[in-house]
Amino acid sequence: MAPRRLRLLLLGVIAAQISLPAAAASAVGAEADPALLPPADMLLAAGADSYGRGDWGAVILQMERALRSREAHRARQVHCRLLCSDANRTDAAWTDSPSQPTGARQRRQLDDLRFFQRLLRRAACLRRCLPDGASRYQLGEETELEFSKRSPYNYLQVAYFKFIDVIVGQPDLRRPTLCLAGTCEEDARFLPFSVDAALAGYSGNEEISKLDKAVAAAHTFFVANPDHMEMRQNLEYYQMMAGVKESDFVDLEAKPHTQEFHLGVSYYTEEQPQAAVLHLEKALEEYWIADTGCRALCEGPYDYEGYNYLEYTADLYQAIVDHYLQVLSCKQACVTELASEPGREKPLEDFLPSHFNYLQFAYYNSGDYEKAIECAKTYLLFFPEDEVMKQNLAYYTAVLGEHLARPLKPRENVQAYRRRSLVEKELLFFGYDVFGIPFVDPDTWTPEVVIPKRLREKQKVERETAARISEEIGNLMKEIETLVEEKTKDSTDMSKLVREGGPLVYEGLSITMNSKLLNGSQRVVVDGVLSDEECRELQRLTNAAASAGDGYRGKTSPHTPSETFYGVTVYKALKLGQEGKVPMRGAYLYYNVTEKVRRLMESYFRLDVPLHFSYSHLVCRTAIDEKQEDRTDPSHPVHVDNCILNAEALECVKEPPAYTFRDYSAILYLNGDFEGGTFYFTELDAKTVTAEVQPQCGRAVGFSSGSENPHGVKAVTKGQRCAIALWFTLDPRHGERDRVQADDLVRMLFNTEETELPPEQATATQAPLPGPTEVPQPGSTSGKDEL
Repeated sequence: MAPRRLRLLLLGVIAAQISLPAAAASAVGAEADPALLPPADMLLAAGADSYGRGDWGAVILQMERALRSREAHRARQVHCRLLCSDANRTDAAWTDSPSQPTGARQRRQLDDLRFFQRLLRRAACLRRCLPDGASRYQLGEETELEFSKRSPYNYLQVAYFKFIDVIVGQPDLRRPTLCLAGTCEEDARFLPFSVDAALAGYSGNEEISKLDKAVAAAHTFFVANPDHMEMRQNLEYYQMMAGVKESDFVDLEAKPHTQEFHLGVSYYTEEQPQAAVLHLEKALEEYWIADTGCRALCEGPYDYEGYNYLEYTADLYQAIVDHYLQVLSCKQACVTELASEPGREKPLEDFLPSHFNYLQFAYYNSGDYEKAIECAKTYLLFFPEDEVMKQNLAYYTAVLGEHLARPLKPRENVQAYRRRSLVEKELLFFGYDVFGIPFVDPDTWTPEVVIPKRLREKQKVERETAARISEEIGNLMKEIETLVEEKTKDSTDMSKLVREGGPLVYEGLSITMNSKLLNGSQRVVVDGVLSDEECRELQRLTNAAASAGDGYRGKTSPHTPSETFYGVTVYKALKLGQEGKVPMRGAYLYYNVTEKVRRLMESYFRLDVPLHFSYSHLVCRTAIDEKQEDRTDPSHPVHVDNCILNAEALECVKEPPAYTFRDYSAILYLNGDFEGGTFYFTELDAKTVTAEVQPQCGRAVGFSSGSENPHGVKAVTKGQRCAIALWFTLDPRHGERDRVQADDLVRMLFNTEETELPPEQATATQAPLPGPTEVPQPGSTSGKDEL
């Protein structure tokens, strides 16, 4: 019985761990004693090692502990450093001597001793406050970088998902694949209790109750890594999973002060001044807390920054100067740290002063002129020559009255903040000028008088030189880009003209319109792809699949409030067919016709390399009768499939969040018995229509996905418009994972050999349900942009 009890105990331990949030919340960090947890780098390494072994429970345990350990140690450091900053006033072990030496030299010597006396008190306090061996918790640059990139959440989102699949997703509970101690023996009495223990606190659907953690971890990682294509696809899978709610997509590492700031700005924009004031004032409260913590964390060990430790031979005062200026520079950098947001290249400019800019006008709109004057004067502390703010202040003063406005002062805590910051800048600029220790001022409001004259002149020359060189390089790069674009455009246009018009592969198909008739390039309309009966079968499939659950998290009108929208992917349709919820005949037809369109596109556009599915969706849009009167919005606005269209600038930027890997697109229509819903191409201005295509059963529109083909859909004003939307990529790395799973399911259901299947090759492993891509393996992406 002892081994069984040990396993139960271990499962109970992990249950207690996984019941905590995946984020290293500040409250948890403050309460946890870092001495009771191993260092975060050890836990991070242990979690990564468990991930390699597929031990998902251990991954969750170690990664959550790593997040808590790091946060707890940082919180302890902040607490102790703030506590001990006043140790020199409270430590009774140190007392001033009653006899005071006379003479200037003796006074200076005594001042030095008192200065070091305060340092010794502070160090003694820290020694008592911090746990033994505190240096073990000091993380190296590489480990700190992993935490700043939020890498633990990448591991956690997979582990959460896999842990459920292993613990509650097995068809035979008597043979679990996750064992925490040794091997789990078959025991019908033991295992159900073990599952309950491991998932303690869960009720109802364990998978759903665990999914929220997986979704939150994935979202938290993606916020800091918006270019991570695999995580983008994982989130798209989660969005389509039953039981996943909008509220599950939370950033577990969000900074309270930036959250409140953005809320305040949003209310300000919506002309709700009182709500804006509430959140902006709360943002300031959180900002001061974050600033205090950030500055305290700067008081760490000296970073030798390229020095060989053994060759560093600075004397007492030089060593003090080197270390202290490094700490001051770090504290000044808190301005940038607090204004930075994950996923953004640059911090919010003039972040702290901007609070008072918003507040002065919000208070004015609320009728509180005293607060408006206070905030305006506070803003002017940073930018005293701001003409607009001076005019605002004059207006508020005139309305309130000079006698009431004059006594109002800028906020005292901001005045103290500015004074301290300016003294720190003076010291840092002095160190830059005399010792050559670089300092980059993070603020735009610093008065020039703070910077030594010699340094100002030097910086002016450096700025002018850098600006001149930058301008010359920029002009040269523009010339090169223009030449390359012209050459590429000429080459591409010629290639497209030559390479269109390949065979249609299948019998019964006919070209209705080509690029010339469609007034563009890489465009085609083909009729006869489906019969009337096949169209009806697929339309029935869409409606049946939608009633079974369309995976859109309740968003029935994502593109326009005047239409409902629902659809189903190939894999989802096959799964519903397997479960008997929709006719399997329709699901299999859906699978085969998408392959038919892929081959058609590949052949007509004469591609040398195969097309791979990027995303497939059978969708229906239905007009809401009572919302059609005076309607002006389209069913789907003009857009480009692989870049971000800026119609005003007549350009399309090919960068995330656009699906830059898409190369070709197609829409296969299932009906035409509705009003409106015309597909159309435009110029880059999104206004000049170059061609229109009226949907009808069996008609396919194919085109390249780039900026040469902006397109949209006119409003569906009556009836239901159904179509299969398809996107393709030439890069197999971005192939649709959903399609691979569909291929596997088809082979399993129909016992079909891979060589007999028309779709592209897929792995032989059947996946029971769509899941997130694992961390070490390159994955793929998909996207939705239905037409």
